[in-house]
Amino acid sequence: IPSVVPVGIDQDPHLRLARDVAARFESEYGFILPSSTYNRLMPGLTGKKMSSSSPKSAIFLTDSMRDVRRKIGDAVTGGRHTVEEQKEKGGKPDECMIYGLYAYHLMPDDELLELRKACESGEIICGECKEKARDLMESFLEEHREKREESEQIVEKIAEE
Repeated sequence: IPSVVPVGIDQDPHLRLARDVAARFESEYGFILPSSTYNRLMPGLTGKKMSSSSPKSAIFLTDSMRDVRRKIGDAVTGGRHTVEEQKEKGGKPDECMIYGLYAYHLMPDDELLELRKACESGEIICGECKEKARDLMESFLEEHREKREESEQIVEKIAEE
């Protein structure tokens, strides 16, 4: 059966092995080599792997607004040691978990590019960036919760029928 396997780059050796084995038996058994898509995984807010066993590493859809604000406030950034140093040398968005949150969830590409330039130039500092992320995430979660409540009511009506 033709297949496409979504994998992280760390799983590539396993996929290559599967393709090699399938190639050996392709003509004899009609095997089709598996294909793959390589996914870039978002790191957690702590800078390490995102995991449900490490609640501080992710924002969950069920988190309270207080927890969301705390998690964003505690997130690892690509900032410098002092505000003066950051304004002089700029931040490092590629090392910033808040920038990753923007890139994956909160901001369209054109705005993201502007934010990146502001960060690298030192025009914006991490505290300001975190505050903006908090506001955007709270808006997103509020909208999500409203839609979830609406869908739960629809499900209840369907279940009653």
